[in-house]
Amino acid sequence: MIYFRADGNKEIGSGHVMRCKAIAHSLRDLGQECIFIAANDSMRDQILADKFEFICLNSKWQNLELEIEKITDIIEKNRPQAMVLDSYFVTEKYIRNLSKKTKIIYIDDYTNCFADCSMVINYSFYCNKEAYTNLYETKRAKTKLLLGQQYAPLRAEFKCKRRITETKQIPEKILITTGGTDEFGVGEKIAEFICNKIPQCKVILVAGSLSTNLAKLEKLEKRYINLELEVTPPNMAELMQKSDIAISAGGTTLYELCACKVPTICFSLADNQKQGVKWLHEHDIVISIGDVRDSIEEFFNKLNHVFDKLFNSYELRRYYKQKLTDLVDGLGSERIAKEIIKMVNSKM
Repeated sequence: MIYFRADGNKEIGSGHVMRCKAIAHSLRDLGQECIFIAANDSMRDQILADKFEFICLNSKWQNLELEIEKITDIIEKNRPQAMVLDSYFVTEKYIRNLSKKTKIIYIDDYTNCFADCSMVINYSFYCNKEAYTNLYETKRAKTKLLLGQQYAPLRAEFKCKRRITETKQIPEKILITTGGTDEFGVGEKIAEFICNKIPQCKVILVAGSLSTNLAKLEKLEKRYINLELEVTPPNMAELMQKSDIAISAGGTTLYELCACKVPTICFSLADNQKQGVKWLHEHDIVISIGDVRDSIEEFFNKLNHVFDKLFNSYELRRYYKQKLTDLVDGLGSERIAKEIIKMVNSKM
């Protein structure tokens, strides 16, 4: 039995839970029972829909230390072989207490060092492997490190053993995705901009179930004949593979687009997206148009310029497809699951 402690809500989005679900599916395929634990019920329906058991702590997702007694009691009662933690609010005290009861696996985005973890995962493109190794060696921690994009925890639908799809001379489908919540309503603005700009193309706007803008997006879909709204679609990989250009916020969605080899214009709308967007842009893998929070006018000026450039150049779109080859293969969740199984079966 493996526990997953992750939260999702309108404030922090659904990304933590989604990547944990991807790992949980791979673990279940290997015969492991997986149970999700969260502070509140915001993601209950999505977790139960995947037939995972769900435990609600009725705690504060911003202060995990307050739940230590409650969650350690649950661990003592059910004795899971390990717990996967995915939260920016973990502390050394929290991990130290839980690690006395079970093996702790931490999904990290910020090069933290928690010596009491049995395993740490950082799948970012820009992950500094040397820094991690030095940090954990300094603390003499016996922590297994899974580092780099080969461990990107994508869902099974992103297992990309396919050839690169043909680049069309003239793009026909544009995909827009802004993450689980889109608190700035930028998806709506981009969709309207693109629908007006290229009415001859199909525009697919993907929104998360936690979005506060769904009513507005539904009205927008009725206004534009070339706009299709998809809310938490079950076939995201298919939507991506059939798209000629994507406009996307940062986060795990960029790894999915890389796996599907979609020429992408990307941007950040949260601090934890900035570094990944910057790295991909600097390595000429996607085209960044900056952070939407800086200046909305400048943001759309850049989008207009970059979109024209990419839309009108067959060679440029073909170039970016080639750049994405072998960058992300969609097997990260399987790799993580196998390492977890190996760890829980070891005597260490």
